[in-house]
Amino acid sequence: MSSVAALGPSEIAAFRGRQSRLDLRRYEHLSQQERGAPLATKGADKLLERGWRMNGGPPVRVEEPVVWHGEEARRSWWFHLNCLDPIGPLLDAFDVTGDERYLVPAAGMAVDWCRTHPSLESANPFAWYDMAVGLRAYRLAYLLDAMARSPSFGDDEVGVLLHSVLLHADALADEDTFAWHSNHGLYQAVGQLAMAWRLPTLDPMPAARAQSLIRLEELIDTQFTEEGVHVEHSPNYHWIVLRTLRGVLASGLVDDDGLLDRVQSAEDALSWFVLPDRYLVMFGDTSQRRIDTRRATGTSGGALGFVATSDRDGIAPDSVARAFPKSGYFVVRSEGEAADGRAASYLAFNAAFHSRTHKHADDLSFVWFDRGQEILGDAGCFGFVGAVEPGSALWEDGFWYSHPSRVYVESTRAHNTVEIDGRSYQRRDKPYGSGIRRWTSSGSVHAVEASARHFGTVEHNRLLVFEPGGWVLVVDSIDDRSRRGHDIAQRFHLAPELHLVREGDQFEVPVGEGEPLTIMSLGGATSAEHVRGRGEPDLLGWVSRRIGEMTPCWSLAYRAQGGQRHMVATVLAFGGVAPLDASPPADGRERWSWLQADGAVNVEVDRSPGALRVEVTR
Repeated sequence: MSSVAALGPSEIAAFRGRQSRLDLRRYEHLSQQERGAPLATKGADKLLERGWRMNGGPPVRVEEPVVWHGEEARRSWWFHLNCLDPIGPLLDAFDVTGDERYLVPAAGMAVDWCRTHPSLESANPFAWYDMAVGLRAYRLAYLLDAMARSPSFGDDEVGVLLHSVLLHADALADEDTFAWHSNHGLYQAVGQLAMAWRLPTLDPMPAARAQSLIRLEELIDTQFTEEGVHVEHSPNYHWIVLRTLRGVLASGLVDDDGLLDRVQSAEDALSWFVLPDRYLVMFGDTSQRRIDTRRATGTSGGALGFVATSDRDGIAPDSVARAFPKSGYFVVRSEGEAADGRAASYLAFNAAFHSRTHKHADDLSFVWFDRGQEILGDAGCFGFVGAVEPGSALWEDGFWYSHPSRVYVESTRAHNTVEIDGRSYQRRDKPYGSGIRRWTSSGSVHAVEASARHFGTVEHNRLLVFEPGGWVLVVDSIDDRSRRGHDIAQRFHLAPELHLVREGDQFEVPVGEGEPLTIMSLGGATSAEHVRGRGEPDLLGWVSRRIGEMTPCWSLAYRAQGGQRHMVATVLAFGGVAPLDASPPADGRERWSWLQADGAVNVEVDRSPGALRVEVTR
C-alpha cells in the first residue's frame, strides 16, 4: 500500500516552479524504442500516422482512448503497452526538435494511463509489473519535466503525472518486488536512477538515487560473467541489456570507469555471437535479429562494430576461436574473402546453464553457418504465451508457458543435441554454470568437449571437431550410472531455406552453387528419420524466427536404442562422403574416418586426463 497522498494546487505549482529553474536534460535512450537523431522524427511521424504496432497485435493510436489489459494470449503485447512503449519515439522526437506536436499526444496517453491506475492496487496484471514500472518511470519523469515547463499543460494534467511518479518511486523502492534474479531488476534500477536524476527536488529522489546505484552495481556483477557474457542464455537479451547500459553511460546517469570497462567487455563478448550475415545467434529466447551498431545509441566500435556492420567498422577480432569456459560457450569464426563476411565459416557451441531465465532445454547444442548460408539453426523464441499452471507436468519440467509452439521451441527435440527417451532436459535442477571442459585449436581444425548430467544419473559428453568450410564431426557419449537403458536421438535441424534428400542412412543437402552437404553416421546409430513441419502426433521440424510465427525446416535424427551406454558419431561434410573402415589406434585413442572426393579424412582424438588433442590426416 502506498502512502502517496493527493497533491494540492500549491504543491503542484511549487514543483513546476522548482523544475523550471533547472535545465531540461536530454531524454535518456534506455530502450530499443528510442533511437536518437536523425531517426527520431522518422519513427515518431510513422507512429502518429499509422499507430503503434508490435508483433502482429492491433495498432494503437496514441490520440485515442486505450484499453490497458485483456486476454492472456497477447501477454507480451500488453506488457509493452503498459511500459508506455508507444510514447517512447514521441519523447525522443520532442527531445530532438522541441516540437510539441510530439509532446501533446504522448502526454495524453500517459495521463490516461495514470488516471486509470491511481494507486498501486490494480486488476491490470502489468500495471505494476516489475520491469514495466522501471521502463515507464523514466518516460513519465521526462514527460513530467517537459510538461511542467510548458504553458500548454494545466496543473491538473501535471498533477496527475506528479502523483503517478511518486507512486512509481514507492513501487521501485520496495525490496519485496525487486527482481534481483533477472534483467527485470536491472530495468527497475535504471528506471529508478533516471527518474531520481531528473527530478532531484522531489523528497523521495535522493534516497532513490542512492538505492538505484547500489542495485545497479550488484546487478551488473550478477548479470554478466567475468568474461562479459550475459547469463540469461540469450544473445538477444545480452544485446538489449547492453544497449540500455550504453544508454546509461551516454545519458550521464553514471560516470564510472568501472562500468565503462564492464560494458566494453560485454560488447566484445557479444561480438562472438553474431553470425556472418549480422544476425544474432538464436540461442535461448532469441528471435532472428540483425544488429547494426551504427544505429545503437552510444555503442562503441571495437569487435562488435566489426562483425555487425557490412563495411567493417571497428576492430577485427584477434583470434579465430574463443572459449568462454566460465560462461559455457565455444565459438569459431573463420572470415571468408567476401567483404561482407558472408563467405565466412562460423560455429557456436552452447553448454550454459546459469538459471531458468530464458533457458531452453538445449544443453550441448550448436549452430553452424558456412558458405554464405546458415546450415544448422536454433529454434528461436516464438513468444511468451499461456502461463503454465504451477504443479503441472510442464511446470515440473521447467516450462513457464503452455502454448504448443512455445513448448516446442523450448524443448530438447527442437535443438541440435541429443534427446533421451523423448524427454526434455530438466531445468528445475541445480544449474551447473558451464559444461565446457576442454578445447583446442590446431592449424585449421578446432575442437571442444563438454558434458552435462540429466535426470540425476545420465551423463552426456559431446565432442565437436570443426574444420571451417569443410566439415563438423559430432561425437556423443551417453552413460547412465544407474545402469538403466535409454533410447536416444541425435538431432540436427537445417535452416528453413535448405532442402534434404535421404540416400539410405545418409542425407544430402544442396547448398548454393557449390558442393552439397552430406550427413552420415560413423557408428553407434541404428536408424535415422527426417521430417519437415510435422504437426501430429507432436511438433517437429520447425523454427520460430519471428515472434508468433513458425516456419517449417528439415529435422533429422540418428537413433540408438536400449543401452546403458551409447556412443554415436556423425559427420556433416561438404562434398561426397562415403564410409571408410579404419582400425583403431594401438594406444586406445579414438579414430573417426570417412572418404571424401579428395581422399580419406582421419581424425584421431586423445582424451587423456588433462588433455584434449586432435590430429587430422588426409
